[in-house]
Amino acid sequence: MVENDIDFINKQEVCPICRNGLLEPMKTQSNKIQYVCNNCNYQTLKEKPKINSSILKEIFASHTKWLERTDNSKTSSILTQYDVRGFSFADLDLSFFDFSHTDLTGCNFKNTRCFHTNFKYAICDKADFSNASLRGASIVSTSFKGAIMREVDLCNTSIKSSDFSQAELLEGKFIGSSFKDCIFVETNLVATSFNDAKLLGCGFENADLRYSVLTNSNFSSCNLNKSKLDFAQAYKVVIKNSKMQEASAQNTNFTEATINTTNINGLNLLSATLIRSNLDDAILQFGGYGTNQEIISYNISRDQLSSPLTNKPITLKQFAELVTKYKDKVFLAVAQTFAIASENYKLSHNEKIHSVQYNR
Repeated sequence: MVENDIDFINKQEVCPICRNGLLEPMKTQSNKIQYVCNNCNYQTLKEKPKINSSILKEIFASHTKWLERTDNSKTSSILTQYDVRGFSFADLDLSFFDFSHTDLTGCNFKNTRCFHTNFKYAICDKADFSNASLRGASIVSTSFKGAIMREVDLCNTSIKSSDFSQAELLEGKFIGSSFKDCIFVETNLVATSFNDAKLLGCGFENADLRYSVLTNSNFSSCNLNKSKLDFAQAYKVVIKNSKMQEASAQNTNFTEATINTTNINGLNLLSATLIRSNLDDAILQFGGYGTNQEIISYNISRDQLSSPLTNKPITLKQFAELVTKYKDKVFLAVAQTFAIASENYKLSHNEKIHSVQYNR
């Protein structure tokens, strides 16, 4: 049975079959509630009543009393038995509220305080969380598809198996947070802060992370294919066992970054900074003009490169000479200035590579 502090939510009706039992709410769906008789197990579905300001006022009165308790052993206010889709909770303190399993599609959460609020298994598609604080919220298998979450505060929060596809997270704050198996496909993450964040098994395909701060963050087993990381601050970022194919990281600061066992084929590092960075076992390739025409393919590991043209490991100096030799066929696919440990090579370019300068 669903527990909460508001008697009118749990009004129990006499079973129409046995006339002796009471109908108790057991499960909630998007807009319906399943009731079961506690005597004969008769089951029925009923439409959820639409929430209104009067009901919400009573809920808040009960919630305030709940917050004032010294022993909060019961669950706080539960809204799963109401149809709240499209409702406005703007500017309210919803801390410790229980929105689990609730359909919050299109709801307005602008400027709300949702400290330690329960959003497990909730549907928040196309909801507006602009400037809302969700620190410490319970977010597991929650859907935020197409949600507007500009300047949302999700710092120091653990988020699992949640979907932020095509959401608007401009200037969001995720400092010190952890994300596991989350989806950020085609998500706007421009100027977001992921300092000290941990991201495991997350998908960022076609995500926009331009101007984001990724300092000390850790991306493990993540898919960053075709993502935009231009002008990001990725100082000491760790990216391992991941994919960054055809991504763009122009003017990105990868100083002291670690990019290990990651496929970065086609990664655009134009004018990026990789001073003292570690790219062990990172795979990067140059493509030539024409279908599947591969000119140089190499694996960066312990300052060595391997080329199908020589079939032997080559040094960065030899690589520079090789690129210069094929300058008429190879187009630029890496940074104008690219540094690995103490070995550097510089590519001056226009549409094609014209020269390579190697500095030991």
